[in-house]
Amino acid sequence: MELSPLPPPRLLRASRIDSGGRSEALRHLDHIGFNDLRTYFYMPFNRAATTMKVRLTVLKQCSHELGILWWPYQKLKSLNHMTAQLGVMINTAACVPEMANHPWKPNDQLVLEHKINELKRYRELIEENPSMELPDRTKKLRKTCNNRLRKTRNNRRRAAGSNHGC
Repeated sequence: MELSPLPPPRLLRASRIDSGGRSEALRHLDHIGFNDLRTYFYMPFNRAATTMKVRLTVLKQCSHELGILWWPYQKLKSLNHMTAQLGVMINTAACVPEMANHPWKPNDQLVLEHKINELKRYRELIEENPSMELPDRTKKLRKTCNNRLRKTRNNRRRAAGSNHGC
């Protein structure tokens, strides 16, 4: 019994493949460099790909080729949030008991302004090197800011619940 020959491979549409065998979307990203991608770091990965009009896998391949292993959106969002929280603390001059254990005093406006400038510097460094790890002090500050925000939110909910539960 003779085996039938294998069927020929499925042909891809010519409009999607150029003469070098690369897809148009990947060829489209050949001209994009690291500085071009930096403008999209403040967007979630899906939105950045949609804005650039490429597929997720193409953007992922391009970013990996440029040395961006993790999309820095969450880090930058976290730094922006911490900067805003510290700005609120400066404006309201609020004393937060959880921050009393930190080496810097939260009531000192100059120290808070210095910390805001430090967070802005970290943000610029992450834009330059997205794989940079945040220092432990900054991670502790992020945790403290998130705890403060959560407690404030819970206190508001309790106050609203006690007013409605008469």
